[in-house]
Amino acid sequence: MITETLTEINLLTEKEAKMYYLLLAFEEMPASLLAKKLNMNKGSIHYIGESLLQKGIIIKTRKNNISYFRSEPPKKLITYLERGIEEAQEKFAKDLQQLHEIIPFLEKTRTKPSQILHSKVSYYEGLDNVLQAYLNFLENVPENNTIYSYVSPAPIEDKKFRKLLQKTIDKRLEKNIHCKIISTYCEESARLKLTDKHQNRETLIAFKDLGVMSETMLSRNQTFEAFYSTSGMVANLTTNTNNAIKQIESFKLAWQQAKIEDQVNCKLPEFQQWLIKNKGLEGY
Repeated sequence: MITETLTEINLLTEKEAKMYYLLLAFEEMPASLLAKKLNMNKGSIHYIGESLLQKGIIIKTRKNNISYFRSEPPKKLITYLERGIEEAQEKFAKDLQQLHEIIPFLEKTRTKPSQILHSKVSYYEGLDNVLQAYLNFLENVPENNTIYSYVSPAPIEDKKFRKLLQKTIDKRLEKNIHCKIISTYCEESARLKLTDKHQNRETLIAFKDLGVMSETMLSRNQTFEAFYSTSGMVANLTTNTNNAIKQIESFKLAWQQAKIEDQVNCKLPEFQQWLIKNKGLEGY
């Protein structure tokens, strides 16, 4: 009954309760005798004894290289319980304070139902339609602003597509929109870097070619995504300020890491060869 109560209130484990209760009936006991009476090995007795020592309800002594244990007065159980309550209250107060500190950030991150309902998503398919999606995106970016882009460029050989893309570059320059690009490591990215100065753009080479031609562009209230291959092109344009702002925040973090990777990638012999090969584009 007594040992069951001690375990039911989560004060002691079953083995701790049995050892403590046994010690109450003796002035002190050696570990070997405790092991025999509790049907445990001496290693277990020492392990349980250390736990009870930390809780402050038994005492351990050494005589002639033999360990002896004796119980503390039962009121020490109340002391241990009260100490646990105080520690739990302190932890609760600290946890609550930390939670209060991050609540404003959680509220800022949370997408409100009204924002989801007011999202506008448009889907485009085919070369001409995707080009129009690019132009629609730029049309809604105010003059003298900055857009952010992740790019895995189309091959240089795709002249038709590049000719159409030039229209988007012209549109961007017309509105004096600056562009920050994090691009894949490939020859086409070397061309981007060579023409940055003349196209109001800054390109960082930050990751290896993904093998998928794509582009993601971000403005303060829009997200544009395009994917293209030899079999066709698709794009979607999403208008949602909350979503765009969060993605731009992530881009700015990626930009800091990209600066480091760009310094390494641009020094590679292969990349230097690409720059030399396309040197004539520098004044484009």
